[in-house]
Order: sequence, then C-alpha cells, then structure tokens
Amino acid sequence: MDGAEDHAGALAAAPYALLFVHYGLPDQTGTALLQQARDQGLIHGAAQLLFTGKPSVEEMEDVKVLKKPLDMQDVVRQVHSIIGPPEGPGPPAASGSDRRRKTAEARAARARHGAKIELALYVTLPWPSSLRARANLKRVLTGVREGEVRITTCDLAKEPERAERDNVLFSPTLVKVWPEPKMWILGDLSEPEVLTDLLTLCGVSVAGPRPAP
Repeated sequence: MDGAEDHAGALAAAPYALLFVHYGLPDQTGTALLQQARDQGLIHGAAQLLFTGKPSVEEMEDVKVLKKPLDMQDVVRQVHSIIGPPEGPGPPAASGSDRRRKTAEARAARARHGAKIELALYVTLPWPSSLRARANLKRVLTGVREGEVRITTCDLAKEPERAERDNVLFSPTLVKVWPEPKMWILGDLSEPEVLTDLLTLCGVSVAGPRPAP
C-alpha cells in the first residue's frame, strides 16, 4: 500500500489490534495518516506506533514514536504487551556453550571472507515497500568496497523460522546480524543516513550513494 486511499481502504475493510506506521510515507506523514484515520473513525480502538529515523517528528497524543535503528527486542515486547504473545511454545533456547560455539564459527567464516558486517533484508514481494527497500539498499551499497558487506535477502513469508530467530515481525526490515548486538531498521530505507551511520559504526567506509531515479 502506497497512497492514503490504499491505507484508508485497508483500515475500513477489517479491524486491527495494532497499527505500526512508518512516519515517512510516500505521500504524507504517518502522523497525518493516523489523524485522518481517526477523523474518519477507522481506528476502532487499535493501538498505534510510529517509527522513524528522523531526529524530530510531529507527534500525536497516545502514539509512541520509536526511533531507527530499533531495538527489536523492545518492539517485540511492546507488540506482545498490546496483542499478546504468540500461541504455542517458542523454539528451544540454545545453551550458552552452543551459542558461543555458533557465534565463534560464524565469526571465523565471516573473517575468512573479509566482511565487516552481515545484513539480512526481510521483504514481502512484490509489495512496493519491499521493492523500494531493496532498491534503496542497493543504492547505498554502491558506495561500499566490495566484500566488506555480506547481504542476504529473505522472504518473510517463506522463511518464518529465520525471521523468528532475528525477531522480525514486519517487512521490509533490515537486520544487522553481525557483529553483535543485532540492530534493526524498519521501513523502505528511504532515509539512507540511518543505514550509512550503521555501516560507519561497523568500520565500513561509505561513499555517497547514487541519487534515486
């Protein structure tokens, strides 16, 4: 969904327990979208969260604003507090020794390839927001030396177990898988400075990305 009419139509078609909205939508802000939905009586008591990489935004009463990169553990806790935890038992927790061994093996494998950071982009294709995220990521990575960044694209619907390990609930989401700790950037990556700051933090030199067409 890209335009205000698409979002209004989806809200009118079914009730939602939670609205998780990106502030920088293509044709309006997330705040304007939520205010419009409230005025039209389309919220139906749903909880509302905004997320953004911008330093300051127009806020709304009773709407929490989360800043990117997100602490996805905190996001998952907040979502569960609103709509409840998932049904059924989760995957068995790995022992401390297993985690350390797997971390050491993964670190050694990445070191052999010379990568400084590993990213996973979770998408749902052919959704426009996922296509934009993939294109925006590619544009930023054109300014990075080859081999310094390892990137995997994951279909959220086809790889639910991996998404659960990475604490991914929504698409598109970019995950800094390694080095630890993990970090998450939600949305279509239309704010490239958030990604470039993340890469720089991991020692990756980023030249200016090519301008969007």
